[in-house]
Amino acid sequence: MTAGRPEAWKSAAEVPETLHDPLGKLLLSLADNKRLLGMRYSEWILGAPTLEAGIACSAMAQDEWGHSRILYAMLKDFGYEPGALEHERESSEYLNSELLDMPPDDWPTMLALNALLDTALTVQCEALAESRFSPLHYKVRKLLDE
Repeated sequence: MTAGRPEAWKSAAEVPETLHDPLGKLLLSLADNKRLLGMRYSEWILGAPTLEAGIACSAMAQDEWGHSRILYAMLKDFGYEPGALEHERESSEYLNSELLDMPPDDWPTMLALNALLDTALTVQCEALAESRFSPLHYKVRKLLDE
């Protein structure tokens, strides 16, 4: 961390008790949103109006799934089981934006989802890049570089 910043928390065990659960839930929400956004992109791989747009949807889906896997893995230190989070929950258990509850009905709606929600998640990641929780600080910076 840089000079003048508060001391970093190097592990989840160092996160103050009052922040431990909220930080875990924030990470879970971000991971869920990333995973579901990837699913929404993947649904348009074959339905996109052009081959290039379909290929872009495929690439974006892979990026989002990769980001979600990194975030889910971090949750092990918060008492969660990453595999169960990814594969064993009902959709009602996800901590995601309602915008991701249903697939976009048409291509313009898919573009709006990309422009609005993907941008909002990026802004959230940019804010988390300044986190005192070192594992998050470094991993989010890597996500943003992609």
